[in-house]
Amino acid sequence: MQTSLNGTILLMFDTMTPMVKAMLVSIGNIIGIAITVFTCILFAKLFRAIIMFVYDFSRGTIFIDKNKFTFLSSSYYFGIHR
Repeated sequence: MQTSLNGTILLMFDTMTPMVKAMLVSIGNIIGIAITVFTCILFAKLFRAIIMFVYDFSRGTIFIDKNKFTFLSSSYYFGIHR
């Protein structure tokens, strides 16, 4: 079953024109690069926010809101929303 499926896919790719194949590959690469860049930026922002949070915690500039029981830190907040 698996081999016949692979064969069909290969046959489909062989019947495609080289231009269509090149277009598909380039689209795939562009999407891959975009995803990579996006995840890098996301992780950088998260990492920065965590560092800011720890830094503020060590300095003791985190204000605890008694009503919501949430940590409020200016550097942490701006680190995420910048």
